[in-house]
Amino acid sequence: MVTNSLFALTIYFLISTTVHPWYIINLIILAVFTRYKFAVVWSFLVVLSYFTYSQTDFKESPLLLFVEYLFLFGYIIVEFAKINNKPIIK
Repeated sequence: MVTNSLFALTIYFLISTTVHPWYIINLIILAVFTRYKFAVVWSFLVVLSYFTYSQTDFKESPLLLFVEYLFLFGYIIVEFAKINNKPIIK
């Protein structure tokens, strides 16, 4: 049940238009009880979103968002493959 909750909340945050850094705390709490640790990686990457608050017009940087989610998705794919013992590339 905890793993399913972790995945459901992760999907919710991934399709949300706004994810503030403190939202990830709930994912970290759930991840403590599972084998998945991508929430911890996301908590480090989400710091990139603070760049938005340094802008006078609060405009997000698409490049920083791309980098954040590129590393996050990459880590999630590697972690799922490792936990499920499936090679990423055959």
